[in-house]
Amino acid sequence: MTTQFAEINQETQPQAVEGLQPAELNKLNNWTNLDAVCPVGKWKGTPISQMPEPTLRWFAKNWQANPRYADSVAFREAVDRWLISHPEPQRIQREGMFRDEQGRVFRVQQAQAGHLYALMLEPASGQFVYIRGSMGGLSEANRLTLDQCKEIGKAIGRCVVCGARLTDPASVERGIGPICATRL
Repeated sequence: MTTQFAEINQETQPQAVEGLQPAELNKLNNWTNLDAVCPVGKWKGTPISQMPEPTLRWFAKNWQANPRYADSVAFREAVDRWLISHPEPQRIQREGMFRDEQGRVFRVQQAQAGHLYALMLEPASGQFVYIRGSMGGLSEANRLTLDQCKEIGKAIGRCVVCGARLTDPASVERGIGPICATRL
């Protein structure tokens, strides 16, 4: 790996990546300062900093650099550094309640065919609605705890797990129905 890094920004807060020291992380997080551009395809000439995450993950997984061309090697090295500093989020393995980056609440459940899918809670109606592709925006890091579900339930006046309106005074105070509390 060549060292084409610009000055390390000391104000950058390094992300926790297992096995790397903070100085190495500062170098990895500084990948946008490289002038590496994509040498192939429809992204040809596009700087790595302007490429979308799914495209960079595709290049990291499927594309091999041609060692005869310096721009090809520099681009591959920049993609590899980007991949180390942006690890893949942990995929959901079991049912539960989740919140995405926009604050929307989802119930992930298992279909009869065995795969998992997500339903979004509409707070006003209490209905869970299927939105295609919503599993892609969720990860285990977004899983809600029982206390978080109770807090959301108190705020919207509905059980977050099943969507039913909370009418029993004990359930309203808890923020979740008695049966649904055992499900989490």
